[in-house]
Amino acid sequence: MKNKSIKKMVGIALFAAIIVVLQVISGVILRFGAFSVTLCLVPIVIGGMIYGVAAGSILGAIFGLVCIFNALVGLDTGTNFMLTGMGGYTCVMTILLCLLKGAFGGFISALSYKLLKNKNQMLAVVLACALCPIGNTGMFAIGFPLFLMDALKTFAGGENTFAYLFLTLISWNFFLELGISLVLIPAVKRIVNIYELNYNN
Repeated sequence: MKNKSIKKMVGIALFAAIIVVLQVISGVILRFGAFSVTLCLVPIVIGGMIYGVAAGSILGAIFGLVCIFNALVGLDTGTNFMLTGMGGYTCVMTILLCLLKGAFGGFISALSYKLLKNKNQMLAVVLACALCPIGNTGMFAIGFPLFLMDALKTFAGGENTFAYLFLTLISWNFFLELGISLVLIPAVKRIVNIYELNYNN
């Protein structure tokens, strides 16, 4: 039992390291305007599928922490402005939103896989891969206007705030993240199957 717990902690730490590396890389090479696209949702999905709902949530929150780090070092100038240029409330809510949206994406993805894997594994994998970006972006779409409307108005610069949120901030970012997750479904399924085969033997 202790050996299994150690293996699980090491596995989660390995996925966390992959998330850190991929998100820092995305902050350098995938910057569109003031914000960056994430490359690390798939490791969150796989980690949650293998190690459970709590692990998916933790890995998602780690993704949020790296988003905050990227912002503080200038790799995500939009979030940097929200953290350093708009006052204490905006800073706190930005940190909370970064953590919660990632954790929710990991949570809902891992939960869907857990509930469906014994009924229809292929459907479970597809939903897990789709729900991580949907959960992450959905939480952002709700939280940004609800708690950070002043920042949203600032970024919109006089445009309709909701049109700016969905057509500029979310649209291309979400479809790219969703597309990457869906394209990698066969690889995700294979990795999880290999792990479960070896782990159960």
